Order: sequence, then C-alpha cells, then structure tokens
Amino acid sequence: MGICACALPGHPYQAALLESPFTTLDEFWRKYRIPYLFIKAGNIILPQIMKEMRPIDKLEKIHGLKKILWVYGDMDTDTPVRMGCRFQKASPVPSELWVVPEASHTKCFQTAPEAFTQKAIEFFDTGVIQGDGDTGGRFF
Repeated sequence: MGICACALPGHPYQAALLESPFTTLDEFWRKYRIPYLFIKAGNIILPQIMKEMRPIDKLEKIHGLKKILWVYGDMDTDTPVRMGCRFQKASPVPSELWVVPEASHTKCFQTAPEAFTQKAIEFFDTGVIQGDGDTGGRFF
C-alpha cells in the first residue's frame, strides 16, 4: 500500500516506484467470491474505514512526491494494466506507466531483471534531489 504511505503526513519519500498496486479492494478481490463478499459487507458496515483503504482515492492526498513510476506486467490478471492507466490519469504529480511484457502479478523484476534495474536507476537518477533536509537521501 505504497500509495497510502505517501498520503501520510511527514513521509520521507520524494519519488515512488510502485509495482502492481490495486486501485480498490473491490476490484482486486472481485474474482474471489468469498473475500469479495466480505469486502462488500465491509463497505456497508464500515464505509469510512473501507474508503481509507482505497488507494485510487488516497492518490489525491499524496504530497511531497516529485514523481511516480507505475510498473505493471501485461500478463497480470490480479492488478491489470488498466489499473495502472487509472492511477496515471488520476495522479496529481508527474507519473509514468511502464508495462513489462510477459510479466504476471508482481513478477516484473523476475521477468525482466536488467530492464527493471535500468528503468529504476534512470527513474531515481532523474529529477530527484538527493539528501535534501531530513530525508537522509531516501528516494522511496
């Protein structure tokens, strides 16, 4: 839930590389009948708490980030690329969507380790100020 962490006041992050985040619990669990029913019940019984766990809604509250890299596998059926498209479109900060061919859910690095490493290095080396203030140079 990296998006939710970036919405917390005082977080130390300047940039975020997020692999396969889900937009909502409803969308993520839809294909699993029993958990999905629990999520739907939670939406009725505890609507405010459930709203706090919707990364797509938390995105508007992020602050302090200079940029985001959304990483999705084109074979991911749990968090499909369309979720990344929604995040990129809703992002209040500059963001990029990178789709890794042949990668399934959270397997982008394993599928393309050299390309992933190169993309991550380029992302964090470009436009992120190192060591400003009390962040200790942490980028993510």
